[in-house]
Amino acid sequence: MRGKTCYNSLREVRHVTTPEEKSENRFWRFMRKVVELMGANALLLLFSLPVVTAGAAVCAYFYTVRRNLVEELDHVWGCFWRGFRMNFRQATGLTLLFLALGLFFYGDVVAIRTLAELGRVNAGLSGIFYALLALLALYALWVFLYVSHFMDPTRVALKNAFVVAVSNLPSTLLMAALLAVCALACWAFWPALLILPGTVLWIICGRTDRVFDKYRG
Repeated sequence: MRGKTCYNSLREVRHVTTPEEKSENRFWRFMRKVVELMGANALLLLFSLPVVTAGAAVCAYFYTVRRNLVEELDHVWGCFWRGFRMNFRQATGLTLLFLALGLFFYGDVVAIRTLAELGRVNAGLSGIFYALLALLALYALWVFLYVSHFMDPTRVALKNAFVVAVSNLPSTLLMAALLAVCALACWAFWPALLILPGTVLWIICGRTDRVFDKYRG
């Protein structure tokens, strides 16, 4: 009876939203999302500055995208800080691992260039290590995506992220294309850093969320 009474009361005072109001609400909701995206992007860049915390910042950004920008729960700062703290230890260890591997591959590039100047090797061999660097970056992104979704030990996260990346090649190729466009755009026009990296990661997060849904037990 109480439910019926409340329903009738609500029906009597309910406001009928006009098309103009709906359009205005959509506009302001879109503008709010843009502002929140810029805020999350700023936090991503700020927390990545120490470099070793970049992985934790990426995990926190993915967490913020799901909790705030998609589900509209909590504020940007609250979501980001919670995600950063939850994944800090594991993501920082993984960041150090990927940095070490990246420096190793880049050291090979430098060595090949030096030997090429002496005429001992073909400079084109450096392309192999550039390709390895690109694959490492893609794999690292998948690992941080996995860590932001699941609470598994590091060894399990590394293995499962590799399986997911290989099993979902279309998503991996899309990620590679988006990251390449983002890097080129930011290199050519540095103010794009203010929003483009976050936008690209938002698109990637939306795509990979559907991928990870298949693996939830």
